[in-house]
Amino acid sequence: MKRTLSDRLLRSLAQPRAAPQEIWDQQLRGFGCRVSKQGTVSFFAMRRLRGSHKSVRIKLGNFPAMPLAEARQRARSLLIEMQDGVDPRARKAEEARIAAAAEASTFGAVTEAFIIRHVVSKRTAREIERRIRRELVPRWGKRPITSITRADVIAVIDDIADRGHPEAARQTLVYARRLFRWAVPRYDLQYAPTDHLAAKDLVGAKKPRQRVLSDSELALIWRATEGWEAAYYGPFVRLLLFLGVRRSELGRAVWGEFNLPVRSGRSRPTA
Repeated sequence: MKRTLSDRLLRSLAQPRAAPQEIWDQQLRGFGCRVSKQGTVSFFAMRRLRGSHKSVRIKLGNFPAMPLAEARQRARSLLIEMQDGVDPRARKAEEARIAAAAEASTFGAVTEAFIIRHVVSKRTAREIERRIRRELVPRWGKRPITSITRADVIAVIDDIADRGHPEAARQTLVYARRLFRWAVPRYDLQYAPTDHLAAKDLVGAKKPRQRVLSDSELALIWRATEGWEAAYYGPFVRLLLFLGVRRSELGRAVWGEFNLPVRSGRSRPTA
């Protein structure tokens, strides 16, 4: 059936019926509406692809959520594509694929993959993740990783150093270098923007710590870590004094990293 579709006609069709009904629009060839048994009116566009015997039918939307004028306009665009031999469904699927690939290659998405696949097994995983999420993701999270330049990296390091945190700037560069080195073969990067960047050139030479505890301070710490009140943290603090390692290094150590002599047991006292 062919009729000139109008809002008045569509409203009159929106009622239950014995069988579905299709009406083709007289104003636009290839455009029409279908009325279901329940009275739902939906628009469609249908045409044979140029150079093919295949006809393509695409549902546009339901009336009145989609107005008639909008449905006609969308149908006209789709029919022109089909006339040119383009299947709008294939074109839409390709656009979705490209959009998904672009989303997967943003710095934020790459960071998540880097953390899951590489960082999580490292002893310093929490520190790496925390610093990358704090300093890099807020700046670059939505950008394609391929768009990040050496100038972007330098700007971040300079900003952190200018805030008075040279060691944080140094570590941020170290972790950024790891991330981009990991990403280069996986995301088809031509190069890592952290290449040829040295913390010494950006932040300056690392200054050794000059502050050491005096004998009296060591004695105070020793006394503060004895007794039942310090039973939980006392041995840990004393071991730090003995070994001189970083607090995080000792706190995250596992038993396999300790080389302790094996005691065979106490010998029995002799008479």
